[in-house]
Amino acid sequence: MKNWILMQTIKRAIGSRKFLYTVVGVVVQLLSDNWGIDAATSQNILYGIIALVLGQGWADASKK
Repeated sequence: MKNWILMQTIKRAIGSRKFLYTVVGVVVQLLSDNWGIDAATSQNILYGIIALVLGQGWADASKK
């Protein structure tokens, strides 16, 4: 039963847009030096992703 609940929670998280935006933001921040992205551009990408996550949270809250 615990495994089923855990798998359902993981499936829900992976299917969440907020989760995917956050993962992309973390990956961009971690690999920005390897990809040749300067600090200012990396910061702008991060701010954009934060705005997406907050906006998606607001939209999700409005549904309920």
